[in-house]
Amino acid sequence: MISMAAIGYDTCPMEGSDTLRIKKILGLPWGAEINMVIGCGVRAENGVYGPRFRVPFEAVYHKI
Repeated sequence: MISMAAIGYDTCPMEGSDTLRIKKILGLPWGAEINMVIGCGVRAENGVYGPRFRVPFEAVYHKI
């Protein structure tokens, strides 16, 4: 992912992929393992962004 960024591409790791379907599409053998699916491309300047939500630091960390 760092290498893709170095040549001007953005990346995004994805969860919940259907690895059996991906192996079938790519023609990979049954014993092959897919451990990560990463989307990559060039960022649009007017990308789709929603409101961001952050949990307050004080609500997560407590001094013991």
